[in-house]
Amino acid sequence: MSEFVDGDLSFDLSLVSGNASALSVKMDSGYPALAPIDIPFSHLPAVGEWRSFVFSVNDFIAAGTNGFSITGVSNPVVFEPVNNVDLAFKVDNLVFTKPLIIATNSIVEGFTLDGYTADAPDSRNFSDGVLDAQFSGAGNLFFTAESALDMSRYANWVLKFDINIVDLGSNSDVLIKMDSGWPNVSDIALADSPQGLLADGQWHTYAIPVVDFIAAENRFSPGSQFDVNSVTNPFVLEGLGGENLHVKLRNIRFVAP
Repeated sequence: MSEFVDGDLSFDLSLVSGNASALSVKMDSGYPALAPIDIPFSHLPAVGEWRSFVFSVNDFIAAGTNGFSITGVSNPVVFEPVNNVDLAFKVDNLVFTKPLIIATNSIVEGFTLDGYTADAPDSRNFSDGVLDAQFSGAGNLFFTAESALDMSRYANWVLKFDINIVDLGSNSDVLIKMDSGWPNVSDIALADSPQGLLADGQWHTYAIPVVDFIAAENRFSPGSQFDVNSVTNPFVLEGLGGENLHVKLRNIRFVAP
């Protein structure tokens, strides 16, 4: 199940009867190689009600004991009451969701690298997992989905990518955008991201919550926003206010927080 690393497990649960100190949710690669996460009884829904739960697969990996291995999972989900066997419950909509990967060692099938410049042709070279992009003037680069993506499932996830700003040029910042077709775009400046603008010629990993894009708007068309239910270009990069930006990018993906 290594393809679910950086993804999550979600399910709905309803308590029927009984009690316990907790309900343990586990991944199992053969006893005693377990990866347990406990839900305290107080966090379970009231009898007859439903509640949704989401757990990061990485949290299960971190909780693994006795040689648990995500590559050798025999029982993907195990539910077990803690300190009591007198517990009845229902589970529905149990789903593992993979990370949405745009580019790693190569550009993932279903995405196309493109860009726009009003001044001169730009150089965009993807080799050995690294996108090297140099803008002769102003312009942008973007990854286009084969068909519009409903990314509502990823609304509480994070956009992660590695970037090396080789030369900021005359730009004051770098914009990262999610795009549903102009002017339905939301942009976030790296200076406003949790990591800040790091234009020092070194590699840095950025993690920007998708909810931040949902809350943002298009600074060039105030009031316009991307639609998380219909995303044409899930990753757009553009220099702000200047020219001659040179960046390198790698490992562009949407992952569970």
